[in-house]
Amino acid sequence: MIQKVDSARMSPDGGEPGAIEVSIIILNWNKSALTLNCVESVKRYTRTSYEIIVVDNGSDPLELAAIKAGLDQQVRLISLSRNMFFGEGNNIAVEAAHGKFVLFLNNDVTIGSDVTSALIRDFAKCFSAGAIGPKFLYSNGVTQEAGGFLLPNGLSLGGGQLGQKIDPHFWRGCHIVDYCSAACLLVERRIFMKIGGFDPLFDPAYYEDCDLCLRLRSIGLYTYFASETEVVHEKNMTSGDLWGRDKIGRIVEANHIKFLDRWGYYLENRINGRAQLSDPLPTAASSVCNQTKENRLQILFQSQRILELSPSCRGLFSAAAALQNNFEITIALPEVCSFLRVSLLCRHFGVQLNDVKLVRLSELGDRSYDYVFSLSNAEPADSGRESEDLKKSIYNLIDHKCLAKDIWKF
Repeated sequence: MIQKVDSARMSPDGGEPGAIEVSIIILNWNKSALTLNCVESVKRYTRTSYEIIVVDNGSDPLELAAIKAGLDQQVRLISLSRNMFFGEGNNIAVEAAHGKFVLFLNNDVTIGSDVTSALIRDFAKCFSAGAIGPKFLYSNGVTQEAGGFLLPNGLSLGGGQLGQKIDPHFWRGCHIVDYCSAACLLVERRIFMKIGGFDPLFDPAYYEDCDLCLRLRSIGLYTYFASETEVVHEKNMTSGDLWGRDKIGRIVEANHIKFLDRWGYYLENRINGRAQLSDPLPTAASSVCNQTKENRLQILFQSQRILELSPSCRGLFSAAAALQNNFEITIALPEVCSFLRVSLLCRHFGVQLNDVKLVRLSELGDRSYDYVFSLSNAEPADSGRESEDLKKSIYNLIDHKCLAKDIWKF
């Protein structure tokens, strides 16, 4: 079992998942006024039982102070020390959520009616629903997205975009689509957890919602467009400030390539029936514990980078997996991440972490460890060499402890 030592994310009111109808999740990064306005619109119009979770993604101190001052005790605030970006910020919130459903809601979305209850009602009516989203409008009333569709080349196209004419029947009822934007997307918490949440493959942003909806489809669940529920969406209010238009374009293109590499064969061949959807990631093999926990020596891995898809992180996970049955393993990080992220990274790397503790670097305290391995803040391009250095250090430890090397292949 992976343990997470994280005092900042304890629920103020307790409660088990499913105790309320829906958890509404809103991310914030240096947009306190926008976020507070979004929160107030949710509180004004939502009539079903709900909670609001705001995740502050490492905002500047003044912005964070404004968020704290503007939120009342009915809103749960998760404050992160750095920007964990869209997918991971939402994964963290889902793990803390109590709702049967979760509604991902961008802070640049404005609602003028009880959108949440409408989506829940429509979800219940739809056959094998996995996710549902509304019609997105620009502030001038022009359609921004009426459901999302994926072309054979992996590009996404929102219904009504680029002058696309929409069939009149599509304006009433709910309709199966390839995806709906996670700017406002309702899913069942249990199912979101089951499929692993948003994949870190698509960090820092873009295409993670398309990927999520196809992974839902791979287990027999459909994404629906609720045509009679509308929200107003001011696109890129946060990402535009964070990256700028040119960098956003490069991020989108990079993630389009990743998305096409994962789903391209299916998208190109689904019409002729030659492609079937399946889980794109293998399940890591379970390891067997060789020793009881008592009297195990303690190893601390210190990393200056968050857990991500990189050679350095692969080396860290492989080392921890190889040693966890004979040592007590702690991994200290700049910011503790979600179990969902750890699980998906394990599957990407083909390893299984069964008995590892995660802790913030700032919360290590004075506890002593028998062995300490430190990973630098090297960029991913340099982390392959660091991974090899870590491997050599581990093999030196194995030699010192007279453990069989054939057990420790990583």
